[in-house]
Amino acid sequence: MTRTKVVNGPRSSKVIPGYAYGYVYSDILKNYVSADNMHSGWTSYLAGLTGERMIISTTGDLLKWDYALRNHSLLTDETQKAMLTAQAEKKSFPFVHFGYGIRLGKNDFGNYIFHNGSHPGYVGMLIHYTDIDITAVVLSNNESHSDFIADALVAIALNKNFVMSYNHKKTTVKTDIGKYTGKYMIPLLRPPYMVSFPVELINKDDKLYINYGSGIDMELIPESETKFFYADGTDQQLEFEIDHSGKHIKTWYIGWGLRKEINKIN
Repeated sequence: MTRTKVVNGPRSSKVIPGYAYGYVYSDILKNYVSADNMHSGWTSYLAGLTGERMIISTTGDLLKWDYALRNHSLLTDETQKAMLTAQAEKKSFPFVHFGYGIRLGKNDFGNYIFHNGSHPGYVGMLIHYTDIDITAVVLSNNESHSDFIADALVAIALNKNFVMSYNHKKTTVKTDIGKYTGKYMIPLLRPPYMVSFPVELINKDDKLYINYGSGIDMELIPESETKFFYADGTDQQLEFEIDHSGKHIKTWYIGWGLRKEINKIN
């Protein structure tokens, strides 16, 4: 649904047609609520309208910026070369190189430049793969992982294997979750890095949870004896492969359309 937002300033008001209100997921209510109801310094009045950060935009305008950069119509060749050259490196996990106002790297799809952004209720991603000349721009108004969705779109463009999303329903079948517990290497939830980090699957009151090492454990809800989906509403699942005797032999991570085998480390 598109809406019209009225932004009131000290001397005037501005109408933004088609403005998409932002929503955040409430663990208490188990539902999405308006980000405007989340009162904090991060959601302060008029935040995100002007300045060098948190600027409201559209996919179309971001694509224009991408075209201008690729066509060398925005900057001089010397300035653009400096912008897209690694100037600094984040040496802690996850590792990433920085140009000027942009991030650089390489993964399974090739070399890329990208920048993401977030604001309460919103997450955005613009990534351009320079070797294959593919750009994906994704904006979300419910804090869905735009970075994952962007990489899924690139996977579709490259004819990679893709798993369509669907509505998940909890099963009533009794599931033996004990054989699935343990430590695993799970893909990092911030593409385009495509690296993995350790998590632990634990049994709490006969329910399967994923523990990231800090914060609240995330429940994994069974939709079959071997497949579980994340309780936070994100498009992520774990699928366990068992042999004819019921022994757990393989584990698959499915996130935003991409399916990848993951390793158990104990």
